Amino acid sequence: MTDQLVKGLIFSKKSLKHIHKELKYWVKITCAVTVLVMVIGNIIASQTVSPLYYKVINEQPGATVTFLKIIKPLPEYAALLTLNTSLYGRSIEDEIIAPKLEREQLIHQLEESLKRNNEARDVLYSLHVLYRENGAVHKAESYLQRARAVDPDVGKK
Repeated sequence: MTDQLVKGLIFSKKSLKHIHKELKYWVKITCAVTVLVMVIGNIIASQTVSPLYYKVINEQPGATVTFLKIIKPLPEYAALLTLNTSLYGRSIEDEIIAPKLEREQLIHQLEESLKRNNEARDVLYSLHVLYRENGAVHKAESYLQRARAVDPDVGKK
């Protein structure tokens, strides 16, 4: 019986060595697969980064303005605007607000035109569009209602 017990122990040591060898093999395979997945993920992620990012990083003209216009609704906008104004000067802020100023000037001109003809359908609809772009939704809707009072099909697709 002692011989059988000794043979069992020897067999167990061989089994443990085999298990250890197998375990090392699978750890290596797992590491290799993990690295491969990470490399593929990195390649995919690098292809999905906005081209605008590279333009901003490379200080291409206009890219920073475009970037700041896109992030304007975000809370980080003010801090990034301040940072970029200190880097590029006050003109960058002027470029960002220029479209709004142009819309406001156009609104003023159209409202003056409306005083001459308060049922000008195209003027009313243009004011609707401009006020909506400026974020004045209620005022935009009132101009749309006035335009539709003149022409019920205005603004419908």
